Amino acid sequence: MLLDIIGGLTQATSGGVQLDGRRITRPDPKTGYVFQQYALFPWRTALANIEYALEVRGVAKSERTATARHLLSLFGLAGFEDRFPNQLSGGMQQRVAIARALASNPEVLLMDEPFAALDQQTREILQGELLRIWGKIKTTVIFVTHSIDEAIFLADRVVVMTARPGMVKEIIDIDLPRPRDGDIRASAAFNNHRARVWDVLRDEVNKAQKDWTLSPAFSH
Repeated sequence: MLLDIIGGLTQATSGGVQLDGRRITRPDPKTGYVFQQYALFPWRTALANIEYALEVRGVAKSERTATARHLLSLFGLAGFEDRFPNQLSGGMQQRVAIARALASNPEVLLMDEPFAALDQQTREILQGELLRIWGKIKTTVIFVTHSIDEAIFLADRVVVMTARPGMVKEIIDIDLPRPRDGDIRASAAFNNHRARVWDVLRDEVNKAQKDWTLSPAFSH
């Protein structure tokens, strides 16, 4: 819901969102969105899926094709331009989805648990890929995840939300050095951050579990 409000897909019941001093009330071309599911057009190739973001903005064919090829190369997918989604692995499909969101060069990229459906190995690979790409483009990314490790590995700041109603409970700065690789997960600093985030989050997890236990659908 939070990302939908930031992305202009849902109106906030109170308060509001501003981008560059302008209130967001509808989807904005300065914002890109990556969903949990890949949401690719099955009848379009990887190249054509990425081109779509530019096609709807009226960008010339030659320019959008060049941009799409560049992004495919950036994501390690050169040579897969003509593959359809059902010919790609889950990890490759999500790379295409992220590349499509980046095609229009958004100032803010919203990512709604984009790696949640992937196996752990692929998930960690794509986390590293995302950091590598981010290091080149420096777009602001707002990334929703239920994984503490993923949040710490990716973020400059972790925003811990409360259980229903969702509110900001605490913002924790992550001062781990960049660039980051998988080895940092074993560091003492990483473990200290993990313990800190879990300490803040623990009560909210317990509240959520209590609500689930008391749900009429599960009561006897």
